[in-house]
Amino acid sequence: GGGRRAGEKAGVVKTGTWEGQQQKDKMADEEKAEEEEVPEEISEEKIASGLSGLDKTRDGKSVVMTKLNLPSMKLGDLTPLALLNHVRHIDVSGNLIKDLSPLLGLTDMLSLNASGNKIEAVTLPAMPYLQLLDLSNNQIKGSFACPSMPHLRHLLLSQNEIDGVSGLDQNTQLQKLELHQNKLANCDGVGLPSVRQLTLHGNELTTIKGLENLTFPTALNLTGNQLASVEEVVAAMPGGVVDLDVQENPLMEAEFDRVKVLVLMQRLKVLNAAPVTEEEAAAADLIINPPPAEEENAA
Repeated sequence: GGGRRAGEKAGVVKTGTWEGQQQKDKMADEEKAEEEEVPEEISEEKIASGLSGLDKTRDGKSVVMTKLNLPSMKLGDLTPLALLNHVRHIDVSGNLIKDLSPLLGLTDMLSLNASGNKIEAVTLPAMPYLQLLDLSNNQIKGSFACPSMPHLRHLLLSQNEIDGVSGLDQNTQLQKLELHQNKLANCDGVGLPSVRQLTLHGNELTTIKGLENLTFPTALNLTGNQLASVEEVVAAMPGGVVDLDVQENPLMEAEFDRVKVLVLMQRLKVLNAAPVTEEEAAAADLIINPPPAEEENAA
């Protein structure tokens, strides 16, 4: 019987090794596939098929195509697009682009979606008409510098490796700013009075100082950061926030006291994705406004 058991055991080990090897092979194949993904050239046919949106030129003298949609086509080199001066809306998302510069001379552009590419760095010129810029899900590292763009309303930079942003204060029309899943350790230059929607979850924030200048957001999701002090978070909290989520931060590791947070932020309606209960609100109120101590009657 012993021999049979040993054989079974050996079989188990063998299977394990074989499965392990399969797993390794699969990972190697995936890595190879990533390496081998060769960008395709942009042909005139592709450009022609991607163009639409017939409209007048700015001077009204001729008619041009104003939209260019070339998503998910394994494109790499954008040089052939550099001459499309009349295009106002460009979507080159989900490609293999590393260099955006051929598009950055197209000064009539109103929107550019270059999300889901391989961009590691980008130096933006001032683009006078640009309203939407989507560079999310790229590999942008270090500090992101934003030039003055008087009409920029939506700036989407999530899922990169950005550790700082600068120049945003020149963009007074900016309303939507997405910075989640980056490497930000602080909120310098982020708390703009014009911003209505701001995402910061999944960074490395140890402080939110600077957000007190936000006037519009009513909800703030700060989950998945490195915030350690409830008091500090509350001190920098913009006045309009009634829905706050600070889960997955070091400050949750100690005994997290919801009522204590409500005492510090009486306007909260939702905390950590759970509505504030009447009991919690009453308990906080009792701490804020304790009942007068009854005078003992001297006998």
